[in-house]
Amino acid sequence: MDYRQFITTVMAQDERNIFSISLGSWEGLPKAIQPFFNEFSPDDVEVILNDMTSIKLFPLSELYSLQEEYKPAKGLYVFATHEGDPIACRGEEIVTWSHGSHYISIEKLADSIDAWISMVVLNMKK
Repeated sequence: MDYRQFITTVMAQDERNIFSISLGSWEGLPKAIQPFFNEFSPDDVEVILNDMTSIKLFPLSELYSLQEEYKPAKGLYVFATHEGDPIACRGEEIVTWSHGSHYISIEKLADSIDAWISMVVLNMKK
Protein backbone atom coordinates (compact mmCIF):
# COMPACT_ATOMS: atom_id res chain seq x y z
CA MET A 1 0.00 0.00 0.00
CA ASP A 2 1.15 3.53 -0.73
CA TYR A 3 0.68 5.27 2.62
CA ARG A 4 1.24 8.74 1.15
CA GLN A 5 -2.41 8.95 0.04
CA PHE A 6 -3.55 8.18 3.61
CA ILE A 7 -1.21 10.81 5.02
CA THR A 8 -2.31 13.42 2.46
CA THR A 9 -5.97 12.73 3.29
CA VAL A 10 -5.42 12.93 7.05
CA MET A 11 -3.40 16.13 6.78
CA ALA A 12 -6.05 17.68 4.52
CA GLN A 13 -8.68 16.96 7.18
CA ASP A 14 -6.76 19.01 9.76
CA GLU A 15 -3.54 20.90 9.11
CA ARG A 16 -2.48 20.22 12.72
CA ASN A 17 -2.06 16.51 11.85
CA ILE A 18 1.68 15.99 11.47
CA PHE A 19 3.65 13.00 10.19
CA SER A 20 7.39 12.65 9.89
CA ILE A 21 9.46 10.28 7.82
CA SER A 22 10.83 7.36 9.84
CA LEU A 23 14.54 6.92 9.73
CA GLY A 24 15.21 3.20 9.37
CA SER A 25 13.41 0.26 10.89
CA TRP A 26 12.35 0.02 14.51
CA GLU A 27 13.16 -3.22 16.29
CA GLY A 28 10.45 -4.54 18.52
CA LEU A 29 7.59 -3.38 16.32
CA PRO A 30 5.25 -6.20 15.37
CA LYS A 31 5.52 -7.21 11.71
CA ALA A 32 1.87 -6.25 11.13
CA ILE A 33 2.52 -2.52 11.60
CA GLN A 34 6.14 -2.32 10.43
CA PRO A 35 5.29 -1.41 6.82
CA PHE A 36 3.54 1.77 7.98
CA PHE A 37 5.70 2.77 10.96
CA ASN A 38 8.99 2.01 9.20
CA GLU A 39 7.98 4.57 6.59
CA PHE A 40 6.10 7.24 8.59
CA SER A 41 5.67 8.32 12.20
CA PRO A 42 2.40 10.01 13.17
CA ASP A 43 3.88 12.78 15.33
CA ASP A 44 0.57 14.45 16.20
CA VAL A 45 -2.40 12.87 14.47
CA GLU A 46 -6.07 12.75 15.35
CA VAL A 47 -8.54 11.61 12.71
CA ILE A 48 -12.18 12.68 13.05
CA LEU A 49 -14.66 10.08 11.83
CA ASN A 50 -18.14 10.53 10.35
CA ASP A 51 -19.73 9.74 13.72
CA MET A 52 -17.68 12.61 15.23
CA THR A 53 -15.49 10.26 17.28
CA SER A 54 -11.74 10.32 16.82
CA ILE A 55 -8.80 8.00 16.34
CA LYS A 56 -5.45 9.07 17.72
CA LEU A 57 -2.32 7.65 16.14
CA PHE A 58 0.76 7.67 18.36
CA PRO A 59 4.33 8.44 17.33
CA LEU A 60 7.04 5.80 17.46
CA SER A 61 8.57 7.53 20.48
CA GLU A 62 5.40 6.93 22.53
CA LEU A 63 4.58 3.35 21.56
CA TYR A 64 6.56 1.78 24.41
CA SER A 65 4.82 3.92 27.05
CA LEU A 66 1.48 3.15 25.40
CA GLN A 67 2.08 -0.55 26.11
CA GLU A 68 2.79 0.32 29.74
CA GLU A 69 -0.41 2.38 29.98
CA TYR A 70 -2.77 -0.15 28.39
CA LYS A 71 -0.97 -3.33 29.48
CA PRO A 72 -2.25 -5.37 26.54
CA ALA A 73 -2.40 -9.16 26.78
CA LYS A 74 0.46 -11.15 25.28
CA GLY A 75 0.36 -10.99 21.49
CA LEU A 76 -1.31 -7.55 21.37
CA TYR A 77 0.51 -4.30 20.55
CA VAL A 78 -1.28 -0.96 20.92
CA PHE A 79 -0.50 1.74 18.33
CA ALA A 80 -3.63 3.93 18.35
CA THR A 81 -6.79 4.69 20.32
CA HIS A 82 -10.42 5.30 19.44
CA GLU A 83 -11.99 7.54 22.06
CA GLY A 84 -9.54 6.13 24.60
CA ASP A 85 -10.09 2.48 23.69
CA PRO A 86 -6.92 0.80 22.43
CA ILE A 87 -6.38 -0.23 18.82
CA ALA A 88 -3.78 -2.95 18.52
CA CYS A 89 -2.36 -5.54 16.21
CA ARG A 90 -2.76 -9.23 17.02
CA GLY A 91 -0.71 -11.09 14.49
CA GLU A 92 -1.71 -9.44 11.22
CA GLU A 93 -5.18 -8.45 12.47
CA ILE A 94 -6.13 -5.05 13.87
CA VAL A 95 -8.32 -5.32 16.97
CA THR A 96 -9.82 -3.22 19.76
CA TRP A 97 -11.39 -3.68 23.17
CA SER A 98 -13.06 -1.52 25.77
CA HIS A 99 -10.42 0.05 28.03
CA GLY A 100 -11.09 -0.19 31.75
CA SER A 101 -13.60 -3.01 31.50
CA HIS A 102 -13.20 -6.01 33.82
CA TYR A 103 -14.33 -8.30 31.02
CA ILE A 104 -12.20 -7.87 27.93
CA SER A 105 -13.94 -8.75 24.69
CA ILE A 106 -11.62 -8.30 21.72
CA GLU A 107 -13.27 -7.10 18.52
CA LYS A 108 -11.59 -7.56 15.15
CA LEU A 109 -11.52 -4.34 13.11
CA ALA A 110 -9.58 -5.43 10.04
CA ASP A 111 -7.47 -8.23 8.59
CA SER A 112 -4.37 -6.03 8.25
CA ILE A 113 -2.96 -2.55 8.82
CA ASP A 114 -3.64 -1.76 5.15
CA ALA A 115 -7.29 -2.83 5.45
CA TRP A 116 -7.63 -0.82 8.67
CA ILE A 117 -6.16 2.31 7.06
CA SER A 118 -8.57 1.91 4.13
CA MET A 119 -11.45 1.59 6.61
CA VAL A 120 -10.35 4.75 8.44
CA VAL A 121 -10.19 6.72 5.19
CA LEU A 122 -13.68 5.54 4.18
CA ASN A 123 -15.07 6.62 7.55
CA MET A 124 -13.27 9.97 7.84
CA LYS A 125 -15.35 13.11 8.22
CA LYS A 126 -15.05 15.08 5.01
